[in-house]
Amino acid sequence: MPCIRYGEIYTTYNFSFSECVSHTDEKLLSQKKYFENGDILFAITGESVEDIGKCVAYTGKEKCLLGGDIVAMKHNQCPQFLAYALSSPEAVRQKGIGKTKLKVVHTNIPALKSIRILLPKDISTQESIVSYLDSSFQLIDKIKEKAQKSLSEAKALFQSALAEAMEPKEGTLMRKIGDVFTTYAGGTPLKSQKDYYEGGDIPWLRSGEVCKKYISETEMYITQKGMDNSSAKYYPENTVVVAMYGATAAQVGILKIKATSNQAVCGIIPHKDFIPEYVYYWFLFVQDDLASQAQGGAQPNISQIKIKNVLIPILKKEEQHQIVSQLDKLSSNVKQMEDRYKKIVEECDALKQAMLRDVFE
Repeated sequence: MPCIRYGEIYTTYNFSFSECVSHTDEKLLSQKKYFENGDILFAITGESVEDIGKCVAYTGKEKCLLGGDIVAMKHNQCPQFLAYALSSPEAVRQKGIGKTKLKVVHTNIPALKSIRILLPKDISTQESIVSYLDSSFQLIDKIKEKAQKSLSEAKALFQSALAEAMEPKEGTLMRKIGDVFTTYAGGTPLKSQKDYYEGGDIPWLRSGEVCKKYISETEMYITQKGMDNSSAKYYPENTVVVAMYGATAAQVGILKIKATSNQAVCGIIPHKDFIPEYVYYWFLFVQDDLASQAQGGAQPNISQIKIKNVLIPILKKEEQHQIVSQLDKLSSNVKQMEDRYKKIVEECDALKQAMLRDVFE
């Protein structure tokens, strides 16, 4: 039986059967809670404020199962009009969003029932407003799609250039990272010891923060006492760091500060014969292969041994500089494209909200 959960509701303002996912949840099936064509669906639970109160008009012909974190509203109005109205900034403000003890964001049915909206009595007027917003939003979405396509092309170009620049030439000497570099992981001071953290001024990097090329600050700090009583140790500036655990496993960055880390980060200590950026780009080149070696269940990880066994081409510094210069330029172009794309998306989303505000306030 097709079923919808809150994560499957998107602010597209209409929803079709093809977007539903089949579920065999016996508990849900036994409750016999369904939604049908024209119903308005609300997400009442989510992981962020943005999830809450997302609503869509279901336009499919199939009867579908209602997930426990979704409520359905039946009505005698234009479905798409109600979906737009209930997604307007003023309606969102009235949705009574709060947090549970588990930090799950939620609202409730009484709060949704109390929302007040401008509602033309004439269905044809509602349909005219829907037609205006549909056509306007489609144009805005085309602008976003065009920006996304340009960004995807730029990223593909960089990946192609990375592969061409880093692919070892025939006869190139290859050495294991562990045979050339000193490497070590960090450690975590005991969390129950507040004096290991409070007032600390020693940067302490966690694996989730290994997500950009240059890392010049950390979210957390530890004290000297915390460092002395754990396996955390300093990495010098220009250490190449590789995340070993979880969602960021195989991600790579370069420390631009002297810092420590937790045990989920492997530091590749600077070497006089290697440019840090060259090592960084090499790990970008082998990233997919390294990530595929991650093992474990909920939080797969890459062992430090696997990182030490990564082979790296031994090139003269002049060659390394040439490769880095070429890739830095392309990387900078991609970064500019990403920034431009994010700005376009933000402006497009803001324009949609402004249009909803003008219509419904």
